[in-house]
Amino acid sequence: MDVVAADGQAYPFLLDTAASRTVVYRTFVSLLDLEASRGQSRRVITATGPREMQVYRVGKIHALGTAFDLKETVAFPDPRGRGVYGILGIDIMHGRRLALGGDGARFLLEDDEDWLDDPSWLVAEGRPVGYGSLAVTVTIAGVEIPAIVDTGAGATVLNRMAGAELKGKAGVEVGAGAASVSATAGSVAAEVLVVEHLTIGDWRKENQRLVVADLPVFSAFGAKHAPAMILGADVLLSAANMVIDFKEWRLCVQVP
Repeated sequence: MDVVAADGQAYPFLLDTAASRTVVYRTFVSLLDLEASRGQSRRVITATGPREMQVYRVGKIHALGTAFDLKETVAFPDPRGRGVYGILGIDIMHGRRLALGGDGARFLLEDDEDWLDDPSWLVAEGRPVGYGSLAVTVTIAGVEIPAIVDTGAGATVLNRMAGAELKGKAGVEVGAGAASVSATAGSVAAEVLVVEHLTIGDWRKENQRLVVADLPVFSAFGAKHAPAMILGADVLLSAANMVIDFKEWRLCVQVP
């Protein structure tokens, strides 16, 4: 996802619907020679733990067909191998409908209001959680699990309580080999479950690989002591088209 900065150049950013705020990476700070807010830092909860980050003045950016005044935000260490300069968070998505598909990503405008009249759309009703992220209910082997819709997560992750609830159920197998989940603060050991199918509202997915790990982000969303999951890009981007609706709080997909 390209973001046009104050210098008129386009920089690739990661689109993350579970990130509470839009942030930049340190290379972006260097390239634009951004000014640090003196004596200011913020504690940021990443998927794998908390980090203290320096605050910088950014100013106006243009993304998803819309101009935003980012004013100040934190700078993360550069991620390894991603080739992106920052993260677009839900602070710029409040009250909007985010469309993702073959034409890229954009916000739906008021004159797009009839988009859901097409009967090929499958709908999952949801609710707001955290700082304005969308949560939907995912059903696996008869177990209903609250799931945060997270376009920034490469994998779909269950917390340990959800993993324990599913083990031994028909249609759920423990995967072979070790796994881990990586983010800014480091890596967390994980295990793998393979499920025969899962359903999200009207949408059914077959033979899905899931990761089980107790990430600190579950605590940040108040989901430490109950089954919960992060619905990642491995599931979400398998749809041909998708609308994450932060106005009516629902997830809508068209499948191939």
